[in-house]
Amino acid sequence: MDNLEMEQKVKDLAGDLGYQTDRDLGAAGLDQLRRAGRVRKRCRVLAVACAAVVLVGAGILLPLIQYRDTGYHGQELTVEFTAEMSSVTEFNETYQTNYLTLSGKSEMEQTQLFVYEILENGEFAYLEENSTAVTELSYSYAKFIIRLAEVNIQTMKDWKEKCDQSIQVGKTDVSFSQAYSESDGNYISYANWVYDGVEYALQYSSLTEQDFFDELNRLLGQVEASA
Repeated sequence: MDNLEMEQKVKDLAGDLGYQTDRDLGAAGLDQLRRAGRVRKRCRVLAVACAAVVLVGAGILLPLIQYRDTGYHGQELTVEFTAEMSSVTEFNETYQTNYLTLSGKSEMEQTQLFVYEILENGEFAYLEENSTAVTELSYSYAKFIIRLAEVNIQTMKDWKEKCDQSIQVGKTDVSFSQAYSESDGNYISYANWVYDGVEYALQYSSLTEQDFFDELNRLLGQVEASA
């Protein structure tokens, strides 16, 4: 199964999601979600947690794929999976870098990092971090891509094309989109931005729309405020 087929399976799980306004989101089920009782929320968390298992399973298969990439300058390169780590935090500690990371939100969070390199020169191509956090009343699944070299990353391109809104977080301009899936009972959000000369892309799935913006603030707002 190639990259495009695997990504399509992940997209199919998210459903057919067009962008909706806040009013549309409320009409689609936000008010009902907020009125739902504790038992119903637990059932929903279990359902989306099962979906997360499928998504993570798909993610585990992705690093096994080696593919050719022409790069931005037309040079044919081979991008391949070379290592797996616990998180971007571990990568930063190993290579003395300072890339943004999803990890560290809570003790309930589980993360994994896939490292891709360019075969011809050994340069890091990109990092892909996956995070799942599940409690009795909350759930989130995130997929985070950090581009480290001038290679084309189809997943990042697809996410970027979905982003039709903009917001400023700290001092960083972020493009994003968000839609509510009635069938899944959760929000699917996408974001793309450049921070400290590095391009980032995020796919985020959660029970409320605010979780996504809280994560953006944790990634960018708090970092820049302390700089």
